[in-house]
Amino acid sequence: MTNDINSLQILDEIRRVLSMDLNCARSDLSSGRTVVCEARYVNGRRCFPFHSPSLTIVTMGNGAVISCDPSRLRWAQQHLEGLHRDELFAPATIAKMEAFVQRDGQSMAGPDLKYFCARSNLCSEVSLQGISFELLRDGAVSNLYNMTGFSHALQYRMSTDRPDVLACVARVGDSVVGVAGASADCDTLWQIGIDVLEQSRRQGIGKALLTRLTQAVLDAERLPYYSTVSSNIASRALAINVGYRPVWIEMYAR
Repeated sequence: MTNDINSLQILDEIRRVLSMDLNCARSDLSSGRTVVCEARYVNGRRCFPFHSPSLTIVTMGNGAVISCDPSRLRWAQQHLEGLHRDELFAPATIAKMEAFVQRDGQSMAGPDLKYFCARSNLCSEVSLQGISFELLRDGAVSNLYNMTGFSHALQYRMSTDRPDVLACVARVGDSVVGVAGASADCDTLWQIGIDVLEQSRRQGIGKALLTRLTQAVLDAERLPYYSTVSSNIASRALAINVGYRPVWIEMYAR
């Protein structure tokens, strides 16, 4: 899939998956307007827990889509539908949404930045002196679950709708110092997370791990994406240095 696919096709596939996540039309994600729609579980969506009552806001840069529980439709239409994309993600609006969802014991998560890396943008692998790397696939990934400290890279769950399907491990001697893991969030989009132990950071290990695992996801003919909160400058810089580009932003109630 990814060997012959171009950037426009990649964006269209991401738009297709997000439209199922949100239960909206693909065109809503590029309409230039703020669209409010009713949340509904759609087969083919990313396999994250379906929070209820839901409230999710997504932008790919041209307008925005708000997908919410039927009980929240009127509130979203009255308070959010008329806002510009930038107004939706402004602190005052986020505070208003936070106050609203707190009535149901929820809080707003995000904004999360979502990045994608195409094969043509991926940086070259580099070797690091004294550090070895190992790629694990499918069931072998769960062998890492007996280690702690890598919760951004591994789910530590044997039974899940989003299984860990790939992992890259960095070692100094026999000691694991970093892990990058990929979860199959849906048939086409695999998400990469990464953890490097504090004492081993700023040595290029994170970049080496992310580069190798991104290459493995592309070789598996899947689309690799990377997520980080907007305040995590180091994580955002890592993604860009490897060759990732921002594609969408989302917030959601949980």
